[in-house]
Amino acid sequence: MTKPLSLESARSKLLWLWLIGVLLLLLPLIYQTLNKTFEKTTESGEESFAQQVWGWFIPMIFPTLTLMLSTLNINASAANIVVNVNKKTYNICFILSVFYLLLLSINVFLWPIFKYEDPIKLFNISNFYLGPIQGLAVLLIGNLFNKKE
Repeated sequence: MTKPLSLESARSKLLWLWLIGVLLLLLPLIYQTLNKTFEKTTESGEESFAQQVWGWFIPMIFPTLTLMLSTLNINASAANIVVNVNKKTYNICFILSVFYLLLLSINVFLWPIFKYEDPIKLFNISNFYLGPIQGLAVLLIGNLFNKKE
């Protein structure tokens, strides 16, 4: 029989996964923005699409982090009662989160190898598969982070 997984441990592991994943995605985007990677020269001069890139990225990450951090903040004052979680549910949630963050990183890191003039076109197309996966991940994370007993 396997050792039970506490709710606190499950939340902590998922939060660290997301924080590290977001940091690994955020840093290259900041660098690319400061390095003017998201700018192109047109007939009318230099055109930036950095705002569009950030407008795509922020909803892909921050609602999930906000859910996790706000729930932890609300539950911080709760009594220290040990609650166990279903390991299968946690594992599915963790694997789905890793899969989502990997798919997101493909867009952030590898967009130059795809045949798009600018990344925003690829990012917009990626919403077709990232949106549903993010929805499933948030559903499972929400259940885990809002669990009381």
